[in-house]
Amino acid sequence: MAPKKVLRLSSFVYKSTTYKLGDCVLVNPDKRDAKPFVGKIRDIIQTGSVPDNIDLMVVWFYRPEEVIGGRKAFHGEQELFVSQHKDRIHRNTVLGHCRVHTLSQYLALPCITTTDFFSRFTYKVGGG
Repeated sequence: MAPKKVLRLSSFVYKSTTYKLGDCVLVNPDKRDAKPFVGKIRDIIQTGSVPDNIDLMVVWFYRPEEVIGGRKAFHGEQELFVSQHKDRIHRNTVLGHCRVHTLSQYLALPCITTTDFFSRFTYKVGGG
């Protein structure tokens, strides 16, 4: 049996929405009532000839309450920490686009939506 062909894509369409490299996305959480995960698309991989067989390599953002030390009074409601933590996920877990801004970009937004976040700190997964 020949190995499946692997294609690196610059974009894909899922549920009539186009996603591309560098986009930030909301990802279906493991638990029913949990907030969606937030990731940034670093790679789009199609395995085989079936267009539906698309995986994404994402770099995760963490909410303050998800890290050691927890949420502090100075953390913003929509604040996230950028990390080096990467995972490969299936495109079917993507819920939609979101935007992660710098703090200054976020504060300059004329209208902030529930899919607008900001990041000013880095979280090193695994400590250290």
